[in-house]
Amino acid sequence: MLKTISYSLEETKKFAKVVLDQLLQTRQEELKHENLKALILVLKGDLGSGKTAFTKCIGEILGIEDEITSPTFTIEKRYNITNDQENCCGIKTLVHIDAFRLESGSEISSIDFTETLKNSKNLICFEWPEMVSDTNVLPPNSPVVEFEFVDENTRKMSFSPSPNEILISDLDSSLV
Repeated sequence: MLKTISYSLEETKKFAKVVLDQLLQTRQEELKHENLKALILVLKGDLGSGKTAFTKCIGEILGIEDEITSPTFTIEKRYNITNDQENCCGIKTLVHIDAFRLESGSEISSIDFTETLKNSKNLICFEWPEMVSDTNVLPPNSPVVEFEFVDENTRKMSFSPSPNEILISDLDSSLV
């Protein structure tokens, strides 16, 4: 698990770069497998904790020139990755999903999420996963970034590449 405290958008972008590098490194290893699906990153945190700002940083790193805005009212926004970076592992589209307004997980079908998830050329940043927790639409081992609002300029962020793994470093030192 990686953790940081960000005091600026520039620091958030540095953390986003570390997270993206890890995701793409894992994707590089997965490229050998058939039936490759979209690369998904779950974003958890309260309103105003930095989820959309983080997604904007991911977009900037990927070379997206369009302004990335919150898809709260549209549920989903897509951005084409136009740069030809070989290290993007075939990712061509950033899909930003904000499930906050969904009343149940079954409503995710209104944006054809199953097809989006099947497309290995998609990187999906998924906000508010708890809104679809009554379904199995999100892969259970999806990497997670958690955000915590500290004050107007400060956010705590943590990245778990595989949230179901228990790392020794996460254990209470009294247990070791």
